[in-house]
Parts: sequence; structure tokens; C-alpha cells
Amino acid sequence: MHQKMKNRQERILSTLDNLGFVSTSQIQTIHRLGKRPNTLRILKEMEAYLYKKPFYERNGEHVYYLNSLGRDVIGSTKERKWSAEVIEHYLMRNDFFIHLGCPSDFEIEKELVLNLKAGLSYREEIIRCDALYKRSGALHFLEVDRTQSMSENRKKIEKYVKASEIIKGQNKEPVIVFYTANKFRKVSIERILNNTQLKFEVYAREDI
Repeated sequence: MHQKMKNRQERILSTLDNLGFVSTSQIQTIHRLGKRPNTLRILKEMEAYLYKKPFYERNGEHVYYLNSLGRDVIGSTKERKWSAEVIEHYLMRNDFFIHLGCPSDFEIEKELVLNLKAGLSYREEIIRCDALYKRSGALHFLEVDRTQSMSENRKKIEKYVKASEIIKGQNKEPVIVFYTANKFRKVSIERILNNTQLKFEVYAREDI
């Protein structure tokens, strides 16, 4: 195998490792593979390293993820199991990653551990965001909102209020970013966020 081809394959495997589940068109865009036939040819050459399944929420487009050989090639220990209930969540997050220009510091499923004062002692509280990245030196916490109840979103936002107070004392004020399934959900989330002092951005699918 030519070194150039090997390098490209490893970059694609690393993307799958970092993002979890990625559709054909997303791989095509992220890696600038040109037209669809070229993308399909490249992925065909890599089939020994990949699982692929059609995903009907995206009109049967194939979604790829690493098999054990693919993980071995790049030294990954992250094994992912297909679950149709969560695939669209992954793909929406990928869409937003592409919208941002594929930042190199984009990390999915990050945990933020807060030490909150409770009387004379401290208690630990954990926030798990869908992705974390930086813009102009400020941390951006991404939440992908698809089917979550608004009461759950409200609880999550309350946690971010506490986190923001701690983070902005040490760093630039963080930004909470919601990417949601439709305009109706966008308006509902904006209504909650407008009642806080948080810096925030809210996008619907139609916005990107």
C-alpha cells in the first residue's frame, strides 16, 4: 500500500474513532474526498477495518464505525455498539462539527467535574456535555437536543449556571451551545436560557 493511501486511511479511521458513528456523506465532507463515487471507492478499500449499516432516518445512507481490526490499526480501545436509538444523535453532532469547520480540539462526551460548596464542605457534581471545543479562547459546551424533555434541558442548564460561575473566575466566560432538531425546540430552549446570565448560542437544523 502506498504511504499516501495508508495515511489517508489512518486519518479516516481516527475520525471514526473520535466521532463514533459517521455517515458516508460526512466522511466525504470531513476528508474532502471529492465526488461520491470516489468516496465509496475509498471506503470499499477500507472495508476490512469497518462496520457499515444503512440508517433509515437518513434515507438509508450507510453509517460507518470501527471494527476490532480498525481499532487495532490506530491503537484505539474504544469499542462502540450499534444502537439505532442514538445514531441520529451522533450524526447531528457530526453535522455541527462540520458546520464549525472540523476543529481539531473538538472532543465528544466530555465530563466536567465541579466542586460545589455545600455548607462547610464541598460536594462533587458532574456535567457531561456532548462535545467541548474552544473559540477565541472561550470554552464552548455543545448540547445536541433531539428528543430530550424540556424539564431535563432545564436541569442541565441549571448545572451550567453553576459551572459558568466557577469557570469564568478562572478563565474566559464559557459559552453554552445547543444544536436542536427543529425551530420549535430552539425557541423553547432560548426561552429557558434567556432567564439566565449564561452566554449562549442556539441553532436548529435549518440554521446550518
